[in-house]
Parts: sequence; C-alpha cells; structure tokens
Amino acid sequence: AAPKKNDKDWTRACIGALSAIDTKKASRIHRHLQEIGLSPSLANAHVLKDKDLPETRTGLKVLWARRLAHIIKDQAMKIGADTYTKDWEALAHVDLTRALRVIGCRNRERVRAFLLDLGMTDDFENVSLLEPEDVEEAETGLRPLEARALVSSLRECAKHNSAR
Repeated sequence: AAPKKNDKDWTRACIGALSAIDTKKASRIHRHLQEIGLSPSLANAHVLKDKDLPETRTGLKVLWARRLAHIIKDQAMKIGADTYTKDWEALAHVDLTRALRVIGCRNRERVRAFLLDLGMTDDFENVSLLEPEDVEEAETGLRPLEARALVSSLRECAKHNSAR
C-alpha cells in the first residue's frame, strides 16, 4: 500500500522552515518535541503552545518559539493532521472506551482504568473537572501534548453526548 501523507515526520520539515536554525539546534528542538509528545504526523499539533518550546530546552528565543509553533500548527491544518478533533455529532452516543478508541489514544486500557480510578464516569459527567496534568506520564504513559489533546477531545465528546 502507498504510504499516507501523514506517515512523514512533519516536525523536521517544520523546523527546517526556520532559516535561523542550524542542524545541531534543529536536532535539539526535534528531540524536545518528541519528548513532550508531539506526534510526527502533527495529529496533536492543535494543542501546541509556544510555551512548550522553552529556550532552556530548545535554544529558541521567545519569538522564534512562537514562530515555530505557528508553522507547526499551520502545517497540521494544511495536511488535515488533527486526529483528535472528531465529528462527535456524527457518532452515536459515545462511552469512554469508544471515545478513547475513536481518538486513537495510546495506552488505551491503561488510560481508561486510570480515568475510572480518578472518578471519571463512562458518560463523561465530570470531564470538565479533568485537567491534562491528571493524565500525564506517571500513571498513563501519556506525554504532555498527548494528555492535553486527550482532555480537550474528551471534553468535546462530552458536550455532544450531553446535547443528545
């Protein structure tokens, strides 16, 4: 089968768009983006903030970090990379298990068990109280951007579930 357009590591292409970046700094930035959980396909780029690119970790000054965040988000929109935002209205009532599957959540069973242990209900009744920090690495294996994207997706899903 032919590779899909999102099989490419788009983060490298986006970093390369910054003319002021040398190879060493580009590698440092790429490694940092991997560590915080940016998907190479840019699937969760919509939750990236320039504050996720601190100078101490990337070597980028504030305005360059902001520029790179914009480049990454723009590229994600151009290629339709966002797999977290779904047309929840088109799906019938969605429970937690199905929502995690639809989103394509990594460590799905571990995340589901952890959310239920936190007190999440299967119908997302209390999802508005959930913060990205609640589902980060230690318990779920999700990196910061993955956690942020998951929480925003679950909140969106809950809105459509409650509207039914």
